[in-house]
Amino acid sequence: MTFPRTYHSIKNFIVNQTLMLASEAMIIFLFILVILAYNLNISIEDTGYPIVRYLLAVMLIFLAVRISSYVFCFIGLRRASKEDANFKIAFYSIVITLVLSVGSLVFMFNKEVSSISELLIILTTMLSEIYILDGIRSLSIQLGHPEMDKTGGVIYAVIITIFVIRTCVSVVILILDDNSATVESSVLGIIDSTLSIIESVLFLFYFSKAIKIFQKE
Repeated sequence: MTFPRTYHSIKNFIVNQTLMLASEAMIIFLFILVILAYNLNISIEDTGYPIVRYLLAVMLIFLAVRISSYVFCFIGLRRASKEDANFKIAFYSIVITLVLSVGSLVFMFNKEVSSISELLIILTTMLSEIYILDGIRSLSIQLGHPEMDKTGGVIYAVIITIFVIRTCVSVVILILDDNSATVESSVLGIIDSTLSIIESVLFLFYFSKAIKIFQKE
């Protein structure tokens, strides 16, 4: 029994998570720039300052990297969905995540709408991660590798824990809706992105183990 489509899809998932990791690092850098601009009493809308131009440049690079990560994930899930139904559900979750991400960017200066969109993005992202995880766990068992199911179970628990923490952080950011809370919101944003980086590292670890198993088969 072999699952060649899933094997090639895992390669896409590895690229996806690598790009996601890079994009979250960029978000942390963006929040640091926002804090610096706030401390210097510089308005984000004033592009005459170098720090604001740097912020906008990093934001554009971030968008390019994040969109690229979604493309790799789409391709991988589309291919793998033919071998396990979990990947099909993950694909639809990612589509919803992309739509919400676009909405969040459109209303990025409307803090309430943007924060609510971020909450929904956290939820749909978690669902896609869980179903990708379940797909690999299910196929790994069929290939005679139950240890992948156990490792996946541990990562599953970590994902749920991070989801709860990120939800709490996003709710607090939503509450801090006045200008005086810019620094506090940015610090919380850095915490949120750090948690996302931890998730990406865990998935890269899991995918690196999975690709060896599927390659052998």
